[in-house]
Amino acid sequence: QKKEEDTMKLISSYELAHRTEPELAALFGQVSKILTLTEEESAARRNALASLENISRARIRRQVYTRSL
Repeated sequence: QKKEEDTMKLISSYELAHRTEPELAALFGQVSKILTLTEEESAARRNALASLENISRARIRRQVYTRSL
């Protein structure tokens, strides 16, 4: 059985579009923990880093949109 960090898939912006801020925050924490378990230069590590970037962007977009209302 593969460990979660070995099978880390990329989380796309599309998948994050309808998540709430608390969901995004929790997901960021989960992916951050997985990142610490990945091996250097592995696909899982690249996917975790890219996913964290996508989550961060989704959170920023949500904050900007909320402030502009």
